Amino acid sequence: MLKQAHKSFENALELEPNDETSLVFLANTQCLLNDLEMAELNARNALMMSPNRVDIYQLLSEIAIRKNDYQGAYEYANKAIQLSPKDLQSNIILARSLSALGRHNEALVKLNNMLPSFPDSRLLHLERVNILQKINGARAGVDELQKLVNSYPEDFSILNALAKSYIELGETENA
Repeated sequence: MLKQAHKSFENALELEPNDETSLVFLANTQCLLNDLEMAELNARNALMMSPNRVDIYQLLSEIAIRKNDYQGAYEYANKAIQLSPKDLQSNIILARSLSALGRHNEALVKLNNMLPSFPDSRLLHLERVNILQKINGARAGVDELQKLVNSYPEDFSILNALAKSYIELGETENA
């Protein structure tokens, strides 16, 4: 499916080489296919066409994280936040890059500050759990995930994260 999308975006760009949206979608698809060099090249080309698009900075940050360039990811995420300070995705990406740089407490503060604006964002909650686990271990994640299960009892992502945490703790009977 991703390869079909990839081909569709390439075809769109053959017809309209300056279509920045198709270029961003192509770069995003390349990132998902782990073709990081081409993804970065195409994202940078899109950025030259439209230097104020938050989604391009988010994509470049994601590419940088996948390339283990955590400082670069942090810088791109900061640029996205400068353009749109309350954007949830940008703040989550910034928190991921902070955590990757070993700045877990800063990342957690960033996410906690977003909770009042996005109390029902499961992605935000799950990212918080990831960072809590890095700070305090798998048990902290289980405790937090149990609270989330009470609020979202049928959410697959939360249940899956809880099962993985139990397995990490060696409590397979609870998974």
